[in-house]
Amino acid sequence: MTKQEKRRSKAILSSLVAVLAVAVNMSQTVLANEPPKLVVCINVDQLRTDHLLNFRALYGDQGFRRLLSNGIVYPSVDFNLNPINESSAITSIYTGTYPSTHGITSDKIYDKDSHQYKSVLFDKSYLGNYTSERYSPKSLLVSTIGDQLKDASSGLASVYSIAPDAEAAMLSAGSEADGAFWIDNTRGKWATSTYYSKPIPWFVDKLNNNPSESLSGRIGSIVWKPLKKINDKLSPYARTQSQFSYRIGGNVDRYKKTPLINEEVTRLAKDFVEYNGYEVSNRPNLLLITYSAAPSSIAADDGSGAELQDTYVRLDEQVGQLLNSIDHKVGINNCVVMLCGTGYVREKAPNSISLNGTKKRRVFSPERCRALLNMYLMAVYGQGNWVTSYRDGLITLNRKLIEDKKLDIAEVQRKAASFVSEMSGVDECIPTYLFHGEGKVDFADNLLAHSLHSSTQADLAITILPGWHIEEAGNDNRTEYNQSRWYNAPCESPLIFYGGNIKSNKEFNARTSVLNIAPTLGYIFRIRPPCNRGKILNEILQQQTQVTQIRK
Repeated sequence: MTKQEKRRSKAILSSLVAVLAVAVNMSQTVLANEPPKLVVCINVDQLRTDHLLNFRALYGDQGFRRLLSNGIVYPSVDFNLNPINESSAITSIYTGTYPSTHGITSDKIYDKDSHQYKSVLFDKSYLGNYTSERYSPKSLLVSTIGDQLKDASSGLASVYSIAPDAEAAMLSAGSEADGAFWIDNTRGKWATSTYYSKPIPWFVDKLNNNPSESLSGRIGSIVWKPLKKINDKLSPYARTQSQFSYRIGGNVDRYKKTPLINEEVTRLAKDFVEYNGYEVSNRPNLLLITYSAAPSSIAADDGSGAELQDTYVRLDEQVGQLLNSIDHKVGINNCVVMLCGTGYVREKAPNSISLNGTKKRRVFSPERCRALLNMYLMAVYGQGNWVTSYRDGLITLNRKLIEDKKLDIAEVQRKAASFVSEMSGVDECIPTYLFHGEGKVDFADNLLAHSLHSSTQADLAITILPGWHIEEAGNDNRTEYNQSRWYNAPCESPLIFYGGNIKSNKEFNARTSVLNIAPTLGYIFRIRPPCNRGKILNEILQQQTQVTQIRK
């Protein structure tokens, strides 16, 4: 071969290599612009950004470290709700709108007929599987991202949800999901509702009926102890840092108040990844998972010391196991993982006596509020039981008594709100007639207006001044709120996107709105989001735009 022929051969070979490189790059780009095979949305109830970062030294390489190092990270999500709770927060995440639109204001609602609080899901039209609870998501008034995915795929996409409790499972899944599963408080089985017409997956039945695998078969011998050695330097504000040991004693409800419940969630989630066929699917699918980072109410230190450390250490391990399972079975490049907190944490109010032993703390008493309001309304309108309940800042008046006396409900609400607004510790008290009906007022960014729906049966909505604590209720069963002195306090919760062609943003971004999460998930799926209240997160949009430009 002559020198000229050799040069010509090298030029041809170089051209072929260049063409192949471009072809490979284009094929990768095309794949990058396609929807992922699987989107896994992980909600961690009461996850705090400060604790997530503070305990980082205790984590392995497969869980939180992987997400923080390789994902797009937002340090805080603005939920803009007061009151806020797990049900209202999770529903807002997956609908892209506030409770004033989606209708879910709390996990429980007051039933005026029975004078009791019932689950927001209660629906006697349906039976339970592996549970006596009768639930459906019919109180959810708008579509979720899962509903939109089912609609876009003509019902062929797989949408399942797993959570410790029914409210988180069903509200994140939406109305069109294939199934939602939670741990029954009595039997310790993975439960669901006959609302879902699709058969229960075989591996769920297997897990429930195998004594060596099911929670009901193992719970009698379970003891909660630290997974790793406690580092007392990482919890400087805890009262104690001692080692601990809590025997569960076969009590499912007690077990669910520990971080051990996350192991049950991971166990079932890994079965879905392993057996639900995501790796061979030719369309996107959605798996919704709820974990808990809640301070444990069974802990001696109210869950703020060694128990809290162990909660985050165990949660890191469970997230790592789940990510490894996804990567092994489906491939992390074929998936997108979203992790998000719920924007609040349950805290226990301190004793009414201040630390110096003399002054009383700033304390708001729901019992006293109810009693004084009832006395005021009796003075104005006559004898009667005017106040029927108080829960989570919502006061319900006796509508029957108001109707019997032929009073105008708006006037009664207005007078009652004016009276309560003057009480010590009350920041704001608004009559609910202002949120709907002919007298509806546009409150713009008012937290109460976002947090309540027009269907709420409460008559007054209260917010408490910052720095005030809620006093423990006595024996009056009409005063119910967050179980004794535990109350929900807003906190910084993170949002992370990881997997697929998502590249790390290296640095934390500014806070974002909860309304932006559903539109961003819609963009990742290439489907219409459930509501047009928010916007696609810029970091996701920019990365996708860059890929599209390279392709062109």
